[in-house]
Order: sequence, then structure tokens, then C-alpha cells
Amino acid sequence: MFGKEIIVYHDKCADGTAAGWYMSNIISMLSGDDVGESTYKTIPSQYGNRARETAKDLASLCLSEPNVYTIFVVDFSFEGVELDSISSNAKEVFVLDHHKSAIDKINQYYTENPIPGNLRLYLDTSRSGVGLVAKTFAGDRMPVLCKHVEDYDLWRFDYPETKAVVAWLYSKELTTETFGKLSDYASENLNQVVEIGSALIKDRENKILSIISAGPTNHVVVNGYDTPVYNTPYFLVSAFGDYLNTQKEGVVLTFTLMGDEIVFSLRSSKGVIVNNFAEQYGGGGHPTACGFRLGLTDTDAHKLMGLCNKTD
Repeated sequence: MFGKEIIVYHDKCADGTAAGWYMSNIISMLSGDDVGESTYKTIPSQYGNRARETAKDLASLCLSEPNVYTIFVVDFSFEGVELDSISSNAKEVFVLDHHKSAIDKINQYYTENPIPGNLRLYLDTSRSGVGLVAKTFAGDRMPVLCKHVEDYDLWRFDYPETKAVVAWLYSKELTTETFGKLSDYASENLNQVVEIGSALIKDRENKILSIISAGPTNHVVVNGYDTPVYNTPYFLVSAFGDYLNTQKEGVVLTFTLMGDEIVFSLRSSKGVIVNNFAEQYGGGGHPTACGFRLGLTDTDAHKLMGLCNKTD
């Protein structure tokens, strides 16, 4: 239907992975192919340096075969200048994103520059990445697991079992290749999924209490709030911030070593805006849940973690 399709999705994120899988599934159905037989390719990416490399690779690929590739960017986006470069030789480019910082940058860029005729922007903070895929391409229909993923990602919890379902999901290998089987299993065995997920939540809370008892590595000021800084495993980041912010209003900053980068994540209680702090370090995200990445030797990273004096 679209020619050669490439799906770029937000990596290491349940919503991004769900969006990437659902988009590939929709393409297969629209093309009349069995899943896996279509011409699509999925590419995981992350904001920061990895996004810039992904955009550069896509622009080169489209240049090598002009007007052939249809690009879907789901639960994710690129800078405006990068979208221009990709669109200049792509057949069509679809961007479906709900991260406020990224949306603000794109909107600002295209108030000052013309939007390419083959670029389709679907930017909406009221839906998650997979929700935008469903709304745009599937008449707002999506599997049970995707509904829980959206409910969790938007922090709404309209379904009482959402936290347990997502805890179970994060205990599995999370890729666009595995998500379909996990979705089928959750649809057929939801009670069992909730039971397993509830047990995982209890175990997770014990880990969170252990981290809290060890104490923060530092305190920083975020938008007037005294903010503790904790070394936290990446899979605990959202739950850790949620737990602390149910104890009192405020902000928590966590950091995790991932490869040659340090990933910082901010979580705040409702109404406390923190994405502007992340933007100071080249990151962004949602108003109350966002992050940024710094290099291992970055002085700012060391200051935030409390590994050196802030006056150094």
C-alpha cells in the first residue's frame, strides 16, 4: 500500500513498542500480507544523539531511492530540520507523537518554515503513541494490552488493573517482534496477567524501599522544589517516582547508567511542571514525566549525581 515502509518507534518504552508493533500490524493488514511478510522494517530509537543518527541514516536511505520509502515515526519525533531532510526524498512521512517538548519544538519550527507537502503531522498530548496509531489508522480500535499501555503512559488509570498489566509487560522481553504474542496472551489470560503483575508490584515496592533507605546521592533544586537524586534501575524509574510523589508533593530525579550515557529521569506530582528543566540539558518529554541523557564524563552529569562540587 505504501511501498517500502520504515517504522521508527520510541525504544525501551512500552508505549513506543506497542505503537511500533501496532503500526506494523496495520501495514500488514492493509497490504493483505501475513505479519512478517510485508516490506516494512522497524527501527527503535531514542531522543538525543541516537535520534540524530537515526534521522541521518533515514535521510541517506531515502536519498539512495527517492520517492520509495514511506516513513512512520510513532511515539517519537525528530527535529524540524531533520524531518525536512527525510521528507525531501521520502515518498511520505507520518509523525505521530504526544511528547509535549517535542511537539512544541516541531510547532515552533513550522511556524517559521514551510511544512513539506509529503509530511503528515499527528501531534496530540491527550493520546499516547499507540493511541495515536489507533486513532489515525485503525478507527480508534486497539487490543486490550494496548489500551492498558495507553492508560499507563498517560497516567490516567481508567482501568483498575492497568498497573498490574504493565508490570507484567515490563517483566517480558519488550520488542516489536514479541509484543504481538504478549498482546494475544493478555487478551486470553487477563486475570492471570493481573495476578502475576500484582505480585511483581509488591516485589518492586520492596526494591523501591531499599533504594529509598540507602538515601539520595544528591539534592538539586528543580523549579523551586528541593529534589532528591537517586541511582535507580531504569525499569523502576516510573514506579519509583510515582511512589515518592504519593508520599508528598514534589519532584524526584533519578539516574541510570546505560552504555556510554547516563539517563536522567524526572517525575513530579500532578501539576508540578518539570519538562523545562529537562530541556535545559537537551531533553524533554511530558510536563510531569520527562528526561535527558548526558555523557559519562559530562561535568553536568557529575554535578547532578553529586559526584563533584557544584562550584567545580
